[in-house]
Amino acid sequence: MNSILLVEDDPEITKLLNLYFDSGPYQLTCCSSGKEAIEKAASKEFNLILLDITLPDTSGMEICKNLRQQAVQAPIVMLKCHSDKPIKCWR
Repeated sequence: MNSILLVEDDPEITKLLNLYFDSGPYQLTCCSSGKEAIEKAASKEFNLILLDITLPDTSGMEICKNLRQQAVQAPIVMLKCHSDKPIKCWR
């Protein structure tokens, strides 16, 4: 089974993604803060991380840096909603 970590503080987006991934061979683990995301990623290996850029306690970019420093190897897809500003991405 494919294990996905969803880090999203908007309950409507979380609900929508839960509905989508529930229909396939996916196990979706959800959390809504950066602290919780780092704890969950450290406790389990995920095949994919869906990471909101704007979270209440820290930015998604900072979480991404932290996960990579912890040697988390899962691909990370950044989620961004309702903004006119482009974001800079790095590898």
